Amino acid sequence: MNYRYSLDSWQAKFFAGLNKGETMVIVVPLKEQPPEPDNALNTARFLSACILPYPAGARVGLRETWRIASFYSDNAILTIQYKSGGMLFLSKKEHGDIVYRYGFLPHTKWRSASCMPVDAIRYWVIAKDPRVDRVQNVNVGETLMMGYKPDIELGYGTVGNFIENWFNARYAPKWTWEMNVYVEILTVEKE
Repeated sequence: MNYRYSLDSWQAKFFAGLNKGETMVIVVPLKEQPPEPDNALNTARFLSACILPYPAGARVGLRETWRIASFYSDNAILTIQYKSGGMLFLSKKEHGDIVYRYGFLPHTKWRSASCMPVDAIRYWVIAKDPRVDRVQNVNVGETLMMGYKPDIELGYGTVGNFIENWFNARYAPKWTWEMNVYVEILTVEKE
């Protein structure tokens, strides 16, 4: 079974710079959280039986913001452009349904990573070393491996503020930093 994860634009740029076999970290809230009351026994039972969003060994497609850049009917080439940079060329014969689902005019609008078809995914990773912990326990090293560069101004201030603001922007209103929910912290290796 193939899994998919939507990258933020800065994560996509970070991942594009990795070589085959290099790793990055993704953080995903668990769909179910421990039952109340949140005590050691309930939490231990929950963690031993929880289903991870991305189990170890899973193949994960990394989706990004994309658009159809051009479509040449003469030579049957479809060009997918990624907002983080780069392009993918697909044959119309094998991937023509993308054109019909998302429009075929040159330079169509940017589309959300969440609606990216599997055929347009250019990066695949293998899930390794999944770990379940509270979101507030994501450490600085893992934050850096997510693609955050402290020397690049992202408007978040410190590394600690970055993970808090990123998590709230990505997963609120369902999950927030203040809820201190359980997340899967997953190392993925580029294929």
